[in-house]
Amino acid sequence: RGLGDVYKRQVQVYDWFYDGSAEQMGIRSLEYAPDAPRARGEGFLKAVCDFSGAGGGAGYIGSNWDHEEDFTRKTVTFNLYIPEALKAGNYRIRFYLMSTPGFWNWVKDSSETFPIENSGWNRVSYRWDKAGLSGNAEKTREVGLIIEKSPDSPDWTGSIYFDDIGWKNE
Repeated sequence: RGLGDVYKRQVQVYDWFYDGSAEQMGIRSLEYAPDAPRARGEGFLKAVCDFSGAGGGAGYIGSNWDHEEDFTRKTVTFNLYIPEALKAGNYRIRFYLMSTPGFWNWVKDSSETFPIENSGWNRVSYRWDKAGLSGNAEKTREVGLIIEKSPDSPDWTGSIYFDDIGWKNE
């Protein structure tokens, strides 16, 4: 099913995944949600989260594809709903991209870390440039968002909602 305006044009809910590895279990599942808190419109990606204990330090959602896309000077934008308890807990976000500069040689790059400063619906964006990348933004095959605890963050369990995820040249 399509989610939001961007989902209908670029990706569908089944194109998104979460990391379920042992050290990154902050996000436990992704699912389609017909509605979200204080939202306008219908159709959202719901991330069910459990940032507790040693295994809940970070989690990410992402989307990958079977071709290379040039993300040089492209801005990636996520519209996401942050509950008050997550904002108050000193959590942070980072953007990431995966590129394949060699044949199936995946390289992960991430942005600097940004504090989550506002609860409710937030529009967060990041522009990728060539400088400072280990991989090659011209050969991007995956993009996503990392949510992580700060060393002093309390445990948190709940849901984060995503809508209007996209990218464009700036």
